[in-house]
Amino acid sequence: MAGRYCVPGTSDFDSRADVMLIDADNPPGRRARPTMPVRYPALDGDHAYAVGSGTTAGRKGMVVWRRGVEAIIEEFGEAFGTQEGDSILIFMPLWAHQQRLFFYGAIAFDMDLQLVDAAMVFHAVRDLQPTIIIGPPVFYETFQRQNLCRWFGPKTRVLVTGMAKSRRSTLDYYRSLGLPLYEVYAMTETGIVGANTPESQRLGSVGKPPAGTEIRIAGDGEILVKKPHFQTRAYFRGGPPGVPHEWAGEDWFYTGDVGHLDEDGFLYVDGRKDDTIVNAQGQKLQPGVIEADLENTPFVRKAVVLQDADHPYLMAVIDSEERGEPELDAKLQALIDSVNEKLPSWFRIERFVVSPEAFTPQNGFLTANLKVARPKIAQAFAGAQAKET
Repeated sequence: MAGRYCVPGTSDFDSRADVMLIDADNPPGRRARPTMPVRYPALDGDHAYAVGSGTTAGRKGMVVWRRGVEAIIEEFGEAFGTQEGDSILIFMPLWAHQQRLFFYGAIAFDMDLQLVDAAMVFHAVRDLQPTIIIGPPVFYETFQRQNLCRWFGPKTRVLVTGMAKSRRSTLDYYRSLGLPLYEVYAMTETGIVGANTPESQRLGSVGKPPAGTEIRIAGDGEILVKKPHFQTRAYFRGGPPGVPHEWAGEDWFYTGDVGHLDEDGFLYVDGRKDDTIVNAQGQKLQPGVIEADLENTPFVRKAVVLQDADHPYLMAVIDSEERGEPELDAKLQALIDSVNEKLPSWFRIERFVVSPEAFTPQNGFLTANLKVARPKIAQAFAGAQAKET
């Protein structure tokens, strides 16, 4: 047996000596390995293996602590409370550890569990009327764009978003409708780092840390977190450079994200440390801040700001549902001009290109959990014929 399916008679099958047929004769010399190598030994407190989405590099493999799982479920319950008759909607793939957490939470808090295919999620919201929904920003943006927010019913108690940065215009829109949309910041490695809650929220921030969680901002802006119980204890594959293969609960974890705290202790995530753009003079800029401004308009679905490989300035790659419309270039030019007015002279967007197709997981421009795959987009549009601004 093997970890992936091989068709007998193909070169893939024939070249793998350890792949055996279970219910048929095997070719001469075919053998089964008597023992499989232990790549990462499990400890008594281990709960599961989890795989990251691979936003900036290859997929990371992590060992999840049982106590860490219990901790994040407890933190979610403390943040949003539980009520009799609560139901939680799950519609994203269950291979993602985050989605399985909602399964465990439903069991822990005696909630009804509504598991639906992603293609049916909008009808499920209308017909099943869940009280708790957790989804990426694009999920809530789609409800807003298609004017479907009326499908959230009177039972809707908690709408949670995370996984990527939310548009400020979307957060404002839900607040204007009186819908309880809360932005949360969590990592598979750590669990919850910050959360807006019914008792404590500030639009644009990712909230405050749960009880017992500490946050520190390093000199280069990186967000560091310390928790009594991290969700995972080690990487069994991959992991960011410089991060120990294993870490103890007493250590600070370097998130790889950059951000800041305001005077009241609310945390703001400005972007990924690896995405920082540095010009020839050593000046630094977080593209996420510019992208948020560009996306704060209905005709920009996603924006990715890149350092132009051939010119000493920035280029924007735009995903718009209005691609092909004759007025789009002029609208984008006016938008970029207004954004450039807020930027220092040494960091201005001088060129832009409209993606000929939407960013999706299928074409690799989004990861499986709908985060922008920046390296893939940079590679795809490196030589694109961009428009001068």
